[in-house]
Amino acid sequence: TQSPLPTPMAYSAVFSHDGNIHVLGGQSTGTEYLDLHYSFDPSANTWFTKTALPTARRRFAITQFDGLFHCIGGEGAGGESGTHEVYTPQTDSWQSRTELPTPRKGLGATTLYNRIYAMGGGVANEEYDPATDSWREMMALPQIRTDLTALTYGDEIYLLGGTVEEISNQMYHPDLVNISGTVSDDFSGVDRVEIGGALATITGNTFTARTLLVKGPQSSSAICWDNAGNSSE
Repeated sequence: TQSPLPTPMAYSAVFSHDGNIHVLGGQSTGTEYLDLHYSFDPSANTWFTKTALPTARRRFAITQFDGLFHCIGGEGAGGESGTHEVYTPQTDSWQSRTELPTPRKGLGATTLYNRIYAMGGGVANEEYDPATDSWREMMALPQIRTDLTALTYGDEIYLLGGTVEEISNQMYHPDLVNISGTVSDDFSGVDRVEIGGALATITGNTFTARTLLVKGPQSSSAICWDNAGNSSE
C-alpha cells in the first residue's frame, strides 16, 4: 500500500525528478488555493515537504528545461494568472521569471528546440526563450481549448484531450515555416497547405503564417496541394 498524500489536493501539477515524484499547488477540498509542495520517494514509500510554490494557484502548466521546472499560468485568488516561477530541485529553491503575456488557466506547456510553449487555456499560444527570459506570440489554436495536455514527440508538439468541441488531437510544428519567411525545403513546389482546417496560400516561396496546426485524430500531419491541384499526405 502506497502512503497517501499528506494533504488532499486537486488540480495540482506533477513532475518526476531523480527518482522522486513531486506534487505541487492545486486546490484543497474547499476553495482554498494551495502553495503546498511535496515529494514522494517510492523506494521508501515516504512523502517529504519541499519549499512551497511562491504563488498559490491551481490549473497551471509545468514543463522542464535544462533541469529547471517552469510553472506557468494558472488560477489564484486574483483570478487567471500569468505567473511564471521556476523550481531548481538541486537547491529546493524558486525564482521568478517574466510573466506569461496572456494570463490563463487550464493551459498545457512543453519544451521543443530550446523553447517553452504555453498553449491553450483558451486559444493563446506563446513561446518562451529561457536565454532571454522573454515571450512572443505564436499562431493561435483553431478554437478554445482548456485543461489539455501538451507533449513533445520528436520535432512536433501534440495537444491531447481537454475541453474542446470537436478536436481531440492536434499537432503543432513550431519551426516548419516562419512569418514572412520562406517555406522549408520539405515544402518546395507546394502551392497551398491546410492550416487548422483552412487553406493558406504560398506566394512564390513566401508563406503567410508561421506554423501548421492540423486537425485530428483522423487527419495526417499535413495535406499539401501542388499547382495542378493534386493533393498528397
